[in-house]
Amino acid sequence: MNLCVSLKVLLIFGVSAVYCEKITYREAEQIFQKLLSSEEELQNDFQSRSILSEPVLRFTTFMRDHDKVYDSEDELFQRNENFIANVDLVEDISNDDRGTARYGINKFSDLSAEELQQRTGLNWMGINKDHFGSSFREENNSTERINWKITEPEYLDWRDKGVMSKVKSQGECGCCWAFSSVGVVEAMNAIARNDLVELSVQQLVDCDKSNDGCHGGLMDTAFDYIIKSGGVESEADYPYLGYLSEDGCQVKEGNKKKKYGMEKYTRIPQGGEEAMKKWLAQHGPLSVGINARGIFFYTGGIIALSEVGCYPKAQNHAVIVVGYGEESVGDRFGKTIPYWIVRNTWGEDWGEKGYFRIKRGNNICGISEFVHGVEVKKEEQQTQNVNNKRNEKNTPWDYLDC
Repeated sequence: MNLCVSLKVLLIFGVSAVYCEKITYREAEQIFQKLLSSEEELQNDFQSRSILSEPVLRFTTFMRDHDKVYDSEDELFQRNENFIANVDLVEDISNDDRGTARYGINKFSDLSAEELQQRTGLNWMGINKDHFGSSFREENNSTERINWKITEPEYLDWRDKGVMSKVKSQGECGCCWAFSSVGVVEAMNAIARNDLVELSVQQLVDCDKSNDGCHGGLMDTAFDYIIKSGGVESEADYPYLGYLSEDGCQVKEGNKKKKYGMEKYTRIPQGGEEAMKKWLAQHGPLSVGINARGIFFYTGGIIALSEVGCYPKAQNHAVIVVGYGEESVGDRFGKTIPYWIVRNTWGEDWGEKGYFRIKRGNNICGISEFVHGVEVKKEEQQTQNVNNKRNEKNTPWDYLDC
């Protein structure tokens, strides 16, 4: 029996209490306890009550563990309904995955499908195509900056080099496209300058009119904006709000705030995961699009969803690939599973401290469909600082001259 349907039936009989204050897990337990007790009287069926008690306890425990507070009983019941649907989705995803990934209850478990979609933002619709620069022209699809003769290291993680800033949360603003594009520009400037400066995502949300702020966008057009505008201000100068500023774009002509730019970007050919690996080793992190449908409730491990569970042509989220590796997993999967290390924008309390790993080589969730590498402006490169790193063993710094 569906708990939410049962509760709604009970409401018709007037057994629901009215709570004027916000509902914490303790108040929720009282509400559900009264409803369940009333149902037991109506049905006189102890077994039915026992079946219903387990999902109620699971939901109120979720509320407690994630500090969930709701405004009304109506919201409480709707959140419980969302929770039940998402628990079912977790079971479906877990059964589909053939990697080592784990899925479970997390901070998103009471959200509706529409609310989950707000946590993404890679949007192919509604983009002002009049602002397209060189985004979709073939000359941007070149891999001429890859040296195919070099053997890259077996393991690489740009976090180890101090060029990745702290994982952030985009909140309910669908601007993953801005986080992904700015994050790669940020990392590439850190590699070239040996100095990590956090850059402004909010600038693109407010100022990049080729994209649609919190309603979605594309990395191509974001990179075009960064090039044309002369760069991105620092996060300190233009901090993230999580919504479109009512005051509009705060980048003013003639101001003396420092900007951090880029020279050009390259589209890695679709399905080119070997090219992705070499770019990572020879240059730096990559901005990529993925289908996020199957990863909202990820808690750890290596994702290996099928095309049915995570269709590769339905990218709706932008992230950053920061490295790769292999993990020994036993005979069931062969000797190892190769994987990508990916930074997300859902906070450090999601996944593996804000990151996830996904199987490499099979275009899982479309990770190799929409991939961009960035090169910073030549005048900003400081070769001497990079050379100071080259004495370190088995690091990607060895490949920056390619």
